Amino acid sequence: MPYRDFTDHQLGETLLITESAQEKADVAAELFKRYCEKCDRRIRAVLQSRGLEYSDANTYYNTVFFEIYERIFEVEDLTRKLRSYRADRGVFERWLLQVVTLETIDWLRRVNPQTGISHALTFFPDSQKLF
Repeated sequence: MPYRDFTDHQLGETLLITESAQEKADVAAELFKRYCEKCDRRIRAVLQSRGLEYSDANTYYNTVFFEIYERIFEVEDLTRKLRSYRADRGVFERWLLQVVTLETIDWLRRVNPQTGISHALTFFPDSQKLF
């Protein structure tokens, strides 16, 4: 199915009502494709606002991005999050970027149960300004 022709709202509705696991995965993949660059920028902005600067040499950035993307675009998580989206209250893109912001902040605050150290300190040990 040509999901690229669907509006964001139609994609969200499809994800919420379809029973097909493959269709759900395809819709989530389309949303990711549409918004991954904007999500990348938002994640970077949140990290940088906490004093966690990007560097090509720092492979931890990829770890952060992958973990946050999994929390947002994994089919069940995305479906659950979409239930809170209201088209009459705003633009899908703004809603999604707010979700990305909150997930990034939440990720920074999480503590690794094995080490007892926050994710932020694990990946950015020299950081002084985390919150």
